This record gives sequence, C-alpha cells and structure tokens, in this order.
Amino acid sequence: MYYRPSPERTRRALPALVLTTVSAMVLAGLPFPVSADDETTETHSYIATDDGKKIFDDEFAKLLKEKLGGEYQNAQVVIRSCYGGGFAEEASKTLAGDYSVNTARDEKHACSMKRGKSLRTIGGDEGLKIGDYWYHGWLAQWIKKFKEDNDSTSEELADAAKTKDHKLGGNPQYETGGTGKDAKIRDGAKSNHVVIASNGGTTFDDPFISELVKTLKAAGYTDDEIDWAHDNSAGKQVGGQNVDRNYTKENIVKMLEDLRKALDKNPGMEKATVIINSHGSTEKRKVDKKDGAQNGAPGQGGRVNPGANQRISSSTTHSPKPSSGDSASTRARIPIPASPTTRASCSAPSKSCSRTVWGASR
Repeated sequence: MYYRPSPERTRRALPALVLTTVSAMVLAGLPFPVSADDETTETHSYIATDDGKKIFDDEFAKLLKEKLGGEYQNAQVVIRSCYGGGFAEEASKTLAGDYSVNTARDEKHACSMKRGKSLRTIGGDEGLKIGDYWYHGWLAQWIKKFKEDNDSTSEELADAAKTKDHKLGGNPQYETGGTGKDAKIRDGAKSNHVVIASNGGTTFDDPFISELVKTLKAAGYTDDEIDWAHDNSAGKQVGGQNVDRNYTKENIVKMLEDLRKALDKNPGMEKATVIINSHGSTEKRKVDKKDGAQNGAPGQGGRVNPGANQRISSSTTHSPKPSSGDSASTRARIPIPASPTTRASCSAPSKSCSRTVWGASR
C-alpha cells in the first residue's frame, strides 16, 4: 500500500534531511552551490603583458607581498598604465614598512602621451627631450624630474608627474606607508635594485623606455642592478641599452623572485624599485562575498553600492595600443574632466605607519 506522509511529518523531517545532505557534501569535499546573494562584482585594474596575459591589481599585490616579503629598506612602485589606479589601492594593502605606490591614472581614466620635433612645451610645461623629439605625458614628466634631480623624493617625483602631465584630470593615485614618501630612487644603505617591465616594439615606446634606463644609469645604477623586461627583446639592445628578458607574465614573477634574492643579502638595507609601463584596462570579476563584509567597502567581496567615490564602475574599458606616429599618441577615448585632489593621513590598522593617500576617487 502506498504511504503518503502527512504535511506535518514532512515539515519535521526536512531539517534532518538538509543536515544529512550538507554533512555528506562536507565529508565528500564537494563544493557548495553559490547563489547570486553570495556573490558580488568587483572592478579590478590589470596590465597586459606581451604574451597575451593579464596581471590583475590584487594578483600583483599578492606577488609583491609573497616575493619581496618586506625585506627591503624601502619599496617604490611606479606604474604607467591606463585605468591602473587599482594597483595603488591593492598594493597598499599588502606592502609593509616604508613604501610608495604611484599610478599614472585612477580606474576611470586612460593615459595619454604626445611627442613631436617642435612640441617643446604644452601648457607652458617643457617636455622630455629624447633625440629629436619632445615627449609629453605623466611618465615623461616623472623621468624628466628624476633626470634633472636624481635626489628627488618619491613624493616630489609623483607631484611633478601629476602637475606637469599635459593631460590633466587623470587623477593619479599615490599611496605611501611609513617614510615611503621621503624615499629616493637610489638611497639603499647597501645597494639598489630596479625592475622595469614595459611594452615596446614601436618607434614611440622604445626610445622612451630606453631613456629611463639611461637616466637610471646616470644616477649610478649598473647593468647588474637593473632587470629590464621589454617587448620580445630579450638578449637584444634597445636604444643602446641591454634588455634582459621578454615582457611576459612568467618573467614578472621571476624578476620579483630574483629581486628577493638580492634583498636577502642585506635584509632591510636594500632599495627595491619596480617601474612598469604597460597597456592596461579594467575588468569586472565575480567574487564570493566574505563573512562580515561591510556594505560599501571595496576589495573585500562585500556588496558595494557604486558611487562617485567607489572603485566599482559600470562598464569595462579597454585601451588601444599607441600609434608610432610623429604627432600625438593617445590612449584616451573618453573626456577627462578636471577633478579635485585630496590628501589625507591615516594609520593602517595593522601597521604603525603614516599613510598618505592622493586621489578623490579613493
């Protein structure tokens, strides 16, 4: 005879059935299905390496922490990439001690660079002279300031790049910990090390990045202290300078590992500098919502209500490769309005340090 349980008996049995099912899944190591309420969408910056891969801001921040381990005297990270502001935010969460992270743009703006034989000034600011050309842009002004005064502090370099960039309003991001804002490119107590990673292969980019290498050497760096990954030019010379590696994701990891080996020779007494000039953009990613996440706080997997000062954006943006022409080479495809810059000081919750933040979008 067919037996049909009563509704009341069914209600009493369901909790036990659910508990048994969950217990079985745990013992079997099976993943739980994730509902829409358990996920959120975050927007992250990334750089594009020449092997067709992406390195996201949070991924890069973890690499800095895992590979360098805070063994530096101070760390200085400089990134010129469209929509690259996420790298400053994420790296500031993982770097310890004295550090600075400076990006050419926030997550909402593309980069722009111009050059020309007669383009000496834009808006009254003189560009960086390389051969017969004058270069203008955020990194061009950063290099120019360092070339004029290689004793400049991290904050002075960041300020010059921001205020003399011909394309104002890109909202560069600058974060420091400890005495990072006062650090200098060559202030290691024992020795100094710089990692450079860059796209290239054009008559526009190659002279520009090789000029950076020349400027570092003029400040006292040697070939042994410079590890340069550029385009697919490993073992070649670009602009008369030796290229050590191809610009690939795998090589970025290896470069940081080799940098750590150099730091370990004199822990806390070696300068670590990382400079990246790369194509980049942003991408939305779904992530699991973490327990205890605060509404409106980005980067933690919590539900975020997008607003003017949030890092969640409503669209994915992409930056085309720059042209190699003589006049303007620009990646900007959207209007760049002037935006205010604010400075604030705070104490990182897990570090006894002074923290400086620039940028109204943070």
